[in-house]
Amino acid sequence: MLEELILDNNNLNFTSITIFNTLENLASLSLKNALYSPEAVNSLRHSLVKSNLPKLKYLWLDSNQLVLLPVRLFYVNKGAVNSQRLEVISLKNNSIGTIEYGTFNSSVLKHLKTIDLRDNGLYTLDKTVLSEFDKFPNLTIKLFPNTFRCNCDLRYFHAWMQSTNVTLPGKEKLVCAEGYYPYENANQNIMSLDAADFKCQHAIAVEHYLEPSYVILGIILSFLIACILGVVFLRRKQIKVGLRNVFLAARESIESGPYGERRGYVDISKNGRESPDPDPPAVHL
Repeated sequence: MLEELILDNNNLNFTSITIFNTLENLASLSLKNALYSPEAVNSLRHSLVKSNLPKLKYLWLDSNQLVLLPVRLFYVNKGAVNSQRLEVISLKNNSIGTIEYGTFNSSVLKHLKTIDLRDNGLYTLDKTVLSEFDKFPNLTIKLFPNTFRCNCDLRYFHAWMQSTNVTLPGKEKLVCAEGYYPYENANQNIMSLDAADFKCQHAIAVEHYLEPSYVILGIILSFLIACILGVVFLRRKQIKVGLRNVFLAARESIESGPYGERRGYVDISKNGRESPDPDPPAVHL
């Protein structure tokens, strides 16, 4: 009865998805330095999903130049919860930059105790992934060493490390990577930084580029105002005459009636000619 299978230092590609179906007693599967392409990793995923490995506890995938993990890579035995016994997943010495949500599913990997992510290229971990880690009751994650980029994307991870119940051996040794903004955080211990130290480069860049824009806009507006004032000064007499004519025309329009007559004036001579003679005084007999 085979309990341990070591296939290290090979160039494997699992052409049969049922290759593990007869290894019911297998407890440890080692595939270190054995998967040389994304196709090989996908073929392993299909083989594990279709496998019959009810006793598998240890899975070693070190030194395979892995960059991105397929989400369902660890769904052994068709992802059946009752037959899932994985306790240790080792991914040491790969090139993993980040982890997608669902890769380590707490509802499937109920017995998982250790994830080894040392010596990878981890630069950030999303808060959805970290929230999923918190659902494991007794989980240990080995992260040191990795070179995290200490910008605003790592702010949640920084806070999570200080509050989580997940065991993080060597977390006090984790440092910020060199060559990334903010540059003053390079080689600084992540745990020693404050939340305000995890700055967003794009926000700083926008502010940086907006300041010259405001200066240029102010110069243009000042130039336009100066031109307008110059024209007003040079043509001040014409403008004064024009404004006076406008004022007089407006006043005449206001004072005129609907037929062009001036309001408040009566043509006395005309009124005298057209008015009838007054009635003679009444005689009372």
